[in-house]
Amino acid sequence: MAALRANNNRLKKIDVSKSIELNTLELKGNKITDLDLTNNTYLSSIILGNQSIATINNLPISDTSFSIFPYLIDLDISNLPFHSLDLSKNPKLKNLDISGTDISQLDISYSKIESLKASYSQLTNLYYHPNSIINLCDLRIERTPFEKEPLNIRNLNAALPDRSKPNQYGDTIQGVLYTHTQLIDTLKDLLNKNWVINP
Repeated sequence: MAALRANNNRLKKIDVSKSIELNTLELKGNKITDLDLTNNTYLSSIILGNQSIATINNLPISDTSFSIFPYLIDLDISNLPFHSLDLSKNPKLKNLDISGTDISQLDISYSKIESLKASYSQLTNLYYHPNSIINLCDLRIERTPFEKEPLNIRNLNAALPDRSKPNQYGDTIQGVLYTHTQLIDTLKDLLNKNWVINP
């Protein structure tokens, strides 16, 4: 497995077109505006947050910018100018960071998410089914429109998985929910499911 980690290096350009076997790409906090990853479809980790990327794969950033990465497990687009994101072609995705984006509608029902960070985003609606969040243990929705809607909070209370039970490896992993919701009492059942609520 090949990895390139160049976070916070003030890079303006990077050419990885010849690194076909590249598995991990971390470029967070640079000054890159155009990124071509068309030859890097084996990527399982793409970390790009906190810069001004305008085009990916020779096209303006869009909801399908990451559709060519079927092996993607980790994706960080925090504080990038995304308005939507289509994850239907990323069935292996486990860790997603959309913090600080303008994404308002997000469908995570195509994969089994373990960590979703959406703090300070415009997240309003989150679409999932019980099987897609069965492994979820880190959910960050503070300072989003999503946490202000009582129905969303009630649905989370019912849907978040029971983390008091050991997983397939015999480990018990506590869940953490980050929220500033005024409806904390609505989430009291989560305490019995081994979740901690952090304001």
